[in-house]
Amino acid sequence: FDRVQRQATLDNLTGAFNRHFLTQTLRAELARADRLGYSVGLLMVDVDHLKRVNDEHGHLVGDELLKTAVDGLRMASRETDWVARYGGDEFAVVLPGCPPDQLQAVGEKLRRGVAERRLRLEDGRSLGVTVSLGGSVFPDVAQDMLQLLSQADANERRAKQTGGDQVIVEQAIGSSTPAG
Repeated sequence: FDRVQRQATLDNLTGAFNRHFLTQTLRAELARADRLGYSVGLLMVDVDHLKRVNDEHGHLVGDELLKTAVDGLRMASRETDWVARYGGDEFAVVLPGCPPDQLQAVGEKLRRGVAERRLRLEDGRSLGVTVSLGGSVFPDVAQDMLQLLSQADANERRAKQTGGDQVIVEQAIGSSTPAG
């Protein structure tokens, strides 16, 4: 039963939680945060250049790159944070108790945690991995789960479109700040 339950909540490739677990558990976390009066940060994370890695080295190497990115996110996360696969090469990191003024620094720590990892190739070479992150915070900036996901996702896309390997977070309603 435990194995089946684990399989129902985990992404079978990366070992991160799956999207269904993300939406169900994030909804419950936001309700608890609202009731108890604490913030919940959300960082959307996109692995940079995955298509190029897949084209040049094959999808098996691309899969290993995704696993490497998740390992980096996990190692740089706090005990209370958790990582879920949102889809494809995109992940969400849920940060219970993370106030808006700390989200940028946490995002930078996660970005560095991934960038410090290398993926060894069979020929002895290695590949680096970088990620683009976008974030927002409930209830300080985002008023509900949909807005939280939407703001974090929009900021992640902006981080990727403006060169990648950076963090952009929503600071206040209607404003966002790239990493400096």
